[in-house]
Parts: sequence; structure tokens; C-alpha cells
Amino acid sequence: MTPELASEFRSRLSLGVRALGLLAAGGFSLGLALGMSLTPLSLTRYFADNRLAGTLRDRLLAFILSGCCVAVAAGAGYVLANYDRPGVVARLHHAARRLAPLCLVGFLALLFRVEVWKGRDLPFLTLVAIFGFCASASVRTALAAGPFAWETRLARGLRGFRENLALAMPRLYPRLPFAIVVVASAGYIAYFGYYTYCFYYSLRSGYDLGIYDSLLWNMMHGGSFFKTPPWAGPGRSHFGNHAEFFAYVLLPFYALRPNGGTLLVIQSVILGSAAIPLFKLARRHVEPWPACLLALVYLLYPALHGENLFEFHFLPLGPFLLWWAWYFLEARRNGWAALFVVLTLSCREDVSSWVAVLGAYFLFTGRRPKAGLLLAVVGAAYCFVLKFKAMPYVGGGESFTDIYKDLLPSGTKSFGGVIATLLGNPGYTAHTLAEMNKLVFMLQILLPLAFLPFRRPIWIILAIPGFFFTVLSTRYGPLVSINFQYSAHWIAFFFPGVAIGLEWMRKRAGNRVQATRTRRAALAAMVAMALPVSYQFGAIFQQSNSYGGPIKYVFGVDKEGRHRHEAAERLLRHLPSRAKVTGSGFTTPYVSNRPDAYNMTISGTTDAEYILFPSDPSDFIGDEKQTVTRALREEGYGVVAVEPPFALAKKGHAQDLNAKVMAGW
Repeated sequence: MTPELASEFRSRLSLGVRALGLLAAGGFSLGLALGMSLTPLSLTRYFADNRLAGTLRDRLLAFILSGCCVAVAAGAGYVLANYDRPGVVARLHHAARRLAPLCLVGFLALLFRVEVWKGRDLPFLTLVAIFGFCASASVRTALAAGPFAWETRLARGLRGFRENLALAMPRLYPRLPFAIVVVASAGYIAYFGYYTYCFYYSLRSGYDLGIYDSLLWNMMHGGSFFKTPPWAGPGRSHFGNHAEFFAYVLLPFYALRPNGGTLLVIQSVILGSAAIPLFKLARRHVEPWPACLLALVYLLYPALHGENLFEFHFLPLGPFLLWWAWYFLEARRNGWAALFVVLTLSCREDVSSWVAVLGAYFLFTGRRPKAGLLLAVVGAAYCFVLKFKAMPYVGGGESFTDIYKDLLPSGTKSFGGVIATLLGNPGYTAHTLAEMNKLVFMLQILLPLAFLPFRRPIWIILAIPGFFFTVLSTRYGPLVSINFQYSAHWIAFFFPGVAIGLEWMRKRAGNRVQATRTRRAALAAMVAMALPVSYQFGAIFQQSNSYGGPIKYVFGVDKEGRHRHEAAERLLRHLPSRAKVTGSGFTTPYVSNRPDAYNMTISGTTDAEYILFPSDPSDFIGDEKQTVTRALREEGYGVVAVEPPFALAKKGHAQDLNAKVMAGW
């Protein structure tokens, strides 16, 4: 054999082996998916303990091996049947590369099974990461291979259809991606607005909602500055804990129906509507359809669902305000930008630090360096004055420093001590970061975004709020859980970070074709990771694995929820509308729209005239049962009425029913 023929043979052999290898992988994946679907096995037991009857295991392996063998045999048969035709191996190699995404099918049989992965978050997220990287690689391979002839004909037909559609709807067609975002946003608002209100209606909401219901009610009725008795008790201001001046902006909407349920609807409206400024901001960096896809991923984001389901808080409202400010700054509409910068500053004291980070972004990227410098100075100064001067003055000390307890040097209780440890002892700081729950949390945050914010080095700036306010904390679980409100620190910057990363990829690509392939592969990876993570941890695709904070969420008003609501309504007939009352964790939000409503979980009975508490011991949280027992035995409260699962007691009332109620505990 001549050297030329030997070289050609080696080339054809190499192409053939690679093609058969890709076909074998696709066959394996299809066989696995088919075997999982047709084999009667308990996947939870199989995945967790690798326990399966021998015959069923053999059957599953037979499907997998058959898929491999059939795919390889089909490829080899095609080559043998057309061996004398020129380019046959190259055509097989092209087909195998174009069909590379078939290798992903087997993952689908593994990932979309909620019960299998409950309590096994890290293995699930690891599998999702592998799936995403495989999706990126397979899509890139398929795009590099180029389309089949029939795909080209089909694309030509679709192109003609799109052109005709654009001619028929010249104004609507270019706005179609934005219209999809608006419709999806409205669907999100309706879905979460309804279900969160049902949760409140069923008296399942916790005392955080009562805190803010009380805050706005007292604002509306002329209460003292930031009066919120459920948290601060009598005579103290909520300002010592949080500076949430944005509450004044919400007052007109809250006044339409002043109760906790209204706040939950307002929160759902703002969180769902944030997809619109996100789209408009992303649109300044990428094309309409990638921007649309990013907004849809935001609406499916499990961390967004978690903060929406967990009572009401001002922190999750921050991204909506920040993204509008960001968009108007980039569009150089300075009046609107100034308005939304002020609104962002008003949202919460730690949200004001976002303005400083946004300013640093504009300064370092050179987009608007003068505006960036101004924002950085204003945001940092406002946050410093609030957090380290004004709030400690009102509250008697810096609040929430205990969430960094392991980073506080001995003898200090200020954020300055935390900064000193962070900068002066990075080795010890790294030790506190190395925790399993923080790893799981960061994977839940980053996987649906396919790590795209990391494509541009500016992510180091964008990650500052998320790093400092969540993963830097020590021994405080809510900060590193997507079921609480603190994920907003990552959402605010890393969703725009995706668009920035995609834009950076386009600029650094060698040519337009390469840029298109790389970005499409990245978007495919984002979808491949976002969907299973949303399915497992979110609240839209399924409702069996959703939590609002530490509480498993109940969607809608079931029989028990209706009973709880009706029982509470009957008890409220005995409770004067402005009487001082203290409630348990689940009853406080239902009576917090009054001048003085306390929460016994935080402040005990204080000077309350009435106690609204559970008659069913399963409804108690913390040390509430001990508090109520002490009140009924030692503090002169007598049970007025019992409507299971709740009861109402009044100070100075006859105590005939006390023993009967406590006997049930």
C-alpha cells in the first residue's frame, strides 16, 4: 500500500471509529431512556440503594446494550453497503455529529423524577451539571457538522413563513419576544399571587408577613416611626433592624385592602414584572430571542419561587428596581435612572449597597465611568450612614451581626470585625466557606445560569453582594437556602451577568460563525440545566417539593385550610378591632393589621389584652407552648373561646376553659 493510500485509510478509519463511537453513545442514551420507561422498577430504591431484582436489572442492561449495538450495527451496515461510494465514511461521521444531541435523551429519564432526588441534592445537581456540559458539547458538535439536506429545505420553508408573517404583522412580529415575556410575566403573577394569598387565607403564613403588615398598617394610620409591634414589641422602632423606606411607595396599593394577603399579591406582581426590565436590559447586550430566553429562565428560577413563597420581604423587590435603574442608565435616560436609583436605595439598607456595586460596574467597564463613580460614592455613603450610624443609633447597636458569629474577633460585635477577619485572615475565612450547604446553595444559584456570568471577569464585582450577604455568613442556614429571601443578592446581578457574558463571548470569538455556535451552545446548556433544577426545586412544574422558608408549602385552599380560616373568623368575633393582641407564628399575620399586634415567638405576651394561639399542639413553633402555658397559669389570662385548631384568651377573663385546653397538649 502506497503512503498516500495508507494515510487515506488511517483517516477513514479514524473518522469511522469516531462516528461509531458517537452512534454508540446515542444508542446507549436511547436504550437507557427506553429501559427506564418500560422496566417496572422502583427508581427511588434503585438510585438510592442500587437494589433491583436480578431479572429486572438484566432487562434494563439488555435495553442499554441493545441500543448501543443497534446504533453501531446501523452505522457499520451503512458503510459496508456503500463502501465503494466516495465519501461514505465522511457522510457517516457528519450524520453521527449532527445527531450528537441524542446522547442527552438518557439524562431525561434520570433527572425529571422529584421523589428520587429528594434529600439527595448534591448528587442531583452534579448530574445536572454533567447534563449541561454534555448539552453544550453536543450542540456545538451538531452545529459544527452542519445541517442535513432535508434540514436546509425545511429551514428555507420556515424562512419564507417568517418573512410572510413579518409582512402580515409588521409591528407585532419584531416585538414577539417581548410579548412572550409580558405574557409569561402575567402568568407568573397570576399563579403566585393566587397561591400565596391562599396560603395566607388558610392561616399558614408565618410571622414575617405579620411584621410587614403591621408596619404598613401603622404607617397608614399615623403610628410612630417604623412601628411594627410583631418584631420590635411596644415602644421600639423597626428602623433599628431594617431601613425599608420603600414601604411608603407601597402604601397606596396596600390601602386598597389593608391586610397581609395584599402584601403577598403586591410581592408577586413586582417579582413577576421584573422579567420586563430584565428583558429590556438584556436586550441592550444580546439579540431579542436570547433576552427572551433569559427572562423565561428567570421566571422559572427556583430561588425566585422560594423567596416569593416565603412570606413578604422587601429584599426580593430590589432586583425589579435595580434593573430599571440599570436599563435607564445604559439608555442614558438620566431622569428615569435617577428615580429608580433613589427607589433602589429606599428598598433596604443592604440593597443600597447594590447601587455602589452597579456604580463600580459602570466605572470598571467604561460604559459610563462618571455616572459609575457617582453611583459608587452615593451607594456606599448611603449604606454606611444607614447601617453603621443611623440604624445603630435607633436600635441600640448594629443589627444582625450574629449571622457572622464565627468571623467576629473576640470582644467585637460589629461588621468592622467581620471585615477585619475577611481581609486579615483569608485562610480562616476560606475554612468557614467550605460547607456542604453552601456548595449546594451555590450550585442551585449557578447551574440554571450555566455559569455564564463567569464568562467576563467583571463577575468578581457583580458577586460582591451575594458573597458578602449569603455565603460569607456562618451557622445561619436561611442565608444559604433558596427557600428564603436572600437569594435576591445573587439574582440582582447574575441574571444581567448572563447577558453580559454572552455579549463578551461574541466579542472574543474569532469570527461570526464561531460566535454563533458558541453562544447557541451556551444557551442550550442554560436551558438544559435550568429546566431540571426548576422541576426539582421550583414551584411551577410540580408542587410536591416546594417550601416557603422552613415550611412545606400547601398550594390552594384544601379542606384543612378552609377549616382553619373559618375557625379564625369565628374567633375574631370575640376580638375587638383595636385591642392589643399577641399571636402565635401562624396567627399573627391574620390579626396584625391593628395598632398593637405582637408575636409571642419573638416577644412573648408583653402587654397584650388577648392571646390568639393554637389549640392544636402541632401548630406551635419554638417555645410558644411554654409561653401560652405560663400565660394561662400564671399571668391571669382566661380562655374566651376555642375553635380548633385555634383558641382565644383574654387577660382577666374567667379561667374555666384553661385546663381543658391545656389537657389537649
